[in-house]
Amino acid sequence: MTLAFFVRHEAAIALGVVGSKSEKGKTLEKALNDPDEPVRGLCSCCTV
Repeated sequence: MTLAFFVRHEAAIALGVVGSKSEKGKTLEKALNDPDEPVRGLCSCCTV
């Protein structure tokens, strides 16, 4: 299994956020490193 299977839903959504590249990176970084939110598998909307 790869790390991709454990990407937080919020992080996957953050990749589609409209805005600057640096803001997308900050949003993704925050979502991936949030100690208050457990890591979840990809939800059905994120899998193709």
